[in-house]
Amino acid sequence: TAIRIKNIALEHGYDSWIILNLCSQISTNPNGMDDIQCSISHQTNLEIIDNLIKKHGKSSDFLFAYGNLISRKAYLHKNLCDIIHILRTNEFSGNHYCLGKTKKGNPKHPLYQKSNTPFVQFSIDGHTYSEIVYLGENKCAILEYSEDGKLLLETIGIHSSNTH
Repeated sequence: TAIRIKNIALEHGYDSWIILNLCSQISTNPNGMDDIQCSISHQTNLEIIDNLIKKHGKSSDFLFAYGNLISRKAYLHKNLCDIIHILRTNEFSGNHYCLGKTKKGNPKHPLYQKSNTPFVQFSIDGHTYSEIVYLGENKCAILEYSEDGKLLLETIGIHSSNTH
């Protein structure tokens, strides 16, 4: 992926780039990633991203390229919202691009794109994430948050752990 990003950046006239990951854990197979993320590693990743943006990127262009794999692990949507929050907090003024969108509306992953794939404007508005909190005795709450961490919706429901 890094070589593909290098070629895409050079093809589009960029002489440097920084790769930021949604998650500090890296795996050649997304199924090999942990189901539960280490909060300390995530916080460290966010601090590194925040420092990089403060140092290099307030007016730099930003290429979103996480693909549909963001849906494989529940925490990746929250991680994206955390990164978007960092961009907003730092008054990021650069362009937001992607290499086109998947059928699910996610920015295409660079691994499967040609180096000369044109950049498309990408909006960081409206990203949300959800989490399920089990309350015991077959009750759960589904909480939906905005990218800045504000609770948008809370739904209390009953779930069944029985399978037939």
